Amino acid sequence: MEPRIPYPVQGIGEFASSAAMAKSEAGIELAVVVLVVARVVLPILHSQAGTLWREAAGVVILTGVALFADFQGRKQLLDHLKPRSSMSSGILLGAVTVPTVLAARLLQHQRSSSSTEISQFATDRMKFEFWLAVACSTSMLLYLVSFLWKQKPSRWWLSSILESSCTTVLVLTTFWRMSSVGATDGAVWAAVYIVGGKILFTRVLETFPHTGTVGEVMLAVQGIVLYAANAVGTLAADSDKEADQAVVDALLQGLILGLLAMPVVLKRLHFRLPSVFGRLDDHRIPEKQSRIDMYMNHRARSFYLLLLVVVLAAVPLWVGVVTGHVLNPVTWTLRFVWRRPVPRLILCCYWIVIICSPLPHLHRISHQKLVPKILIRKYYHVMIVFMFIPALLSDARFLQLAFGIAFAIFLVVEMIRIGKLPPCGHLIERFMVAFTDHRDSGSLIISHFSLLLGCALPVWLHAGAGDRPLAAYAGILSLGVMDTFASVVGFNFGSTRVSPNSKKTVEGTLAGIGSMLVSVFALIVVLPSSARPAGVDGYLSLVAAVTGAGILEAYTLQLDNAFIPLLFYAMLCL
Repeated sequence: MEPRIPYPVQGIGEFASSAAMAKSEAGIELAVVVLVVARVVLPILHSQAGTLWREAAGVVILTGVALFADFQGRKQLLDHLKPRSSMSSGILLGAVTVPTVLAARLLQHQRSSSSTEISQFATDRMKFEFWLAVACSTSMLLYLVSFLWKQKPSRWWLSSILESSCTTVLVLTTFWRMSSVGATDGAVWAAVYIVGGKILFTRVLETFPHTGTVGEVMLAVQGIVLYAANAVGTLAADSDKEADQAVVDALLQGLILGLLAMPVVLKRLHFRLPSVFGRLDDHRIPEKQSRIDMYMNHRARSFYLLLLVVVLAAVPLWVGVVTGHVLNPVTWTLRFVWRRPVPRLILCCYWIVIICSPLPHLHRISHQKLVPKILIRKYYHVMIVFMFIPALLSDARFLQLAFGIAFAIFLVVEMIRIGKLPPCGHLIERFMVAFTDHRDSGSLIISHFSLLLGCALPVWLHAGAGDRPLAAYAGILSLGVMDTFASVVGFNFGSTRVSPNSKKTVEGTLAGIGSMLVSVFALIVVLPSSARPAGVDGYLSLVAAVTGAGILEAYTLQLDNAFIPLLFYAMLCL
């Protein structure tokens, strides 16, 4: 018999090698993120005699705390919190992305605004949102560090005391900082958002295991908290927005927040509603129908009934409270489209044709595995360029509304799919599984959400901005052009990997950066003259932004559809 190589020794060697490569990959990602953050922070420090130095210092301190948490829990978090499998936890990227974007947006606003009362109010509001994002991110980092220390029983009480003390100090510091920018009432709400954000963070990780990395969950929680804070903030002060813009914002706030609240309400109601419906139609239920079918039908009825309540009652009520005019969202949207009937109806028909015409063909190709799935998925990236760039050039406000309605439809469809609600829950499941990859390993399918929001967030954030119109195209260009060229060229012609354990190649990265530069300079010709960079420094800054986004796309181990558009937007705002 041939001698056997001791398996444990070989396994230990392979494990050590794999762990070393994973550590190297995560380290490269951290270095790239720090460089991108530095690219945003340095111009803020040198802006207008350093008036935003506190915000820049906040981003720097937050980066340091996030690095500490990332180094502390790179392995333990993967074992206990059940995030999506990845060589990097993404803590640093998830913690600093939103504050970095808001700091860059604040710099852009100060550069383009005048010293009027409305501008000062908008500045204070943006500072409130920035410090709220910093506080919310810090509270989640405190939870993560405390969670890691609690793994050792001897540290449990000490970790609990430190977490409570640090959270209290964070709330008091946030209250003081909010009061200093004139948001005393908002400071009280900030404390609620900080505590609520940490609770939401833990609930998402528990409810949707293996759906996202820790950093991706942190990004999502910060987004929800800030959106809720923005909605509440519209009730506290008179808005300086145009009438249509105020209605669009209020309508989307009511619709999206109402849909996000539906699962919580259904969890409390779906055990009671079936008994009510059962008393109404017991005589119509066939004797052979299983109890499971009865239960699913009752759940579907409660879901669709609550959906009608949100759309036809909650949304009009919210719009009425915010704007002072109770509006039917369906009829108002139709009237809004009819104000420019020809271009908007043509645009809607154009979108429907682009979306629907290739879907059966793509589904067949994916099901039969005739083409690699990564190339099939890139069709949707190409599609967003042809769908959204003409709309953004011609009717940005209509595109803002369309993005919100599309996101609401995605939420409804995903809830139907997860609940397998009749009549089409199983059909949606079979259709969408054909386009998923390893990043959709959890109960939620997040790829389509990240693609839509990656395009929509720069457009929403840039609404009403006075300069840098190119920043609104950050998501469309980074996902539709750079990501597509990088994937297609790298898949077909790439041979030199950017790192030993990565699937991405140098050739694909260079193709992505080059295609983005060509697209950006072509778009500058079409946009107003204010979009053109000012002098050599402006062009160098633009090239640096594109290059930074390309390098981050090559080395990040997180969901690039979610992070790249936001950080590219931040660099374009400088």
